[in-house]
Amino acid sequence: MWVNPATTSETVRWNTFVVRIVGYDSVGKALVEMSTTTVDPAIDNPDTACASNRVGENVTCVRMTPRPDGSTVVILEIDYRPEHTIRYLTRFAVHYRTDGTMVSVWTDRLRSTDGVPDRPTFALTDDQLIALATDPQVHP
Repeated sequence: MWVNPATTSETVRWNTFVVRIVGYDSVGKALVEMSTTTVDPAIDNPDTACASNRVGENVTCVRMTPRPDGSTVVILEIDYRPEHTIRYLTRFAVHYRTDGTMVSVWTDRLRSTDGVPDRPTFALTDDQLIALATDPQVHP
């Protein structure tokens, strides 16, 4: 079961839509993923996202920004070290909307032993992640 790292709920989300893009740019392998879902604000909210720390993950709440419409954008960085050769350092922009939906966009830097180079930067900047997560045309 896939659970968005920005959520704390372990409930299967049948109303989740996910788009994943994997490719290479001039720096190396790049991965960008976007998901939209409805959430229970009592369980999944900016405060719980910044407090979450699942097994194998080191979550850093980089910043939490309230928006004029009452929604909130959170930038998270997760250092995920599963028990295999790949380590993921992931950057998220998560938009908690006032209508009970959540849009998260993330990109990572892949570190592995298979010859794929480390990325010195994420494939998208924080501003680009935020622009995608807050786009009003993106919704579940």
